[in-house]
Amino acid sequence: MKTIFLAIFLFITTSISFASDLTDSLAKINNFHFVSKDLASAGAIELDSYQYIQQYGFKHVINLIPGEQSKERNHVKSLGISYQQIEVDWNEPSLQDFERFVELMKSYKGEQLMGSSLSLN
Repeated sequence: MKTIFLAIFLFITTSISFASDLTDSLAKINNFHFVSKDLASAGAIELDSYQYIQQYGFKHVINLIPGEQSKERNHVKSLGISYQQIEVDWNEPSLQDFERFVELMKSYKGEQLMGSSLSLN
């Protein structure tokens, strides 16, 4: 059976050094972890934690959480970070959801990525 893990993705376009105080702040974000130097993952992010995302240099967010997210979208955009949402029905994730995710990932090719991951098992 295939399952998908809910995700929020953030992308970075500039090289930022790993300042310990900033990475400590990022570590406080729900389920945050770096997948590679170009990719990180997190669960749902509190609005006030997006300041750490911005300070680190992330430029893009892909949110896979369904539902109304206008408050989050507006806050993220006010920080100069792009925001995309794919409302995945976690009871029946679709191929279209995955293809849209892949399309967005390709559009950010060459940019560093921070956020939560989408994984198929």
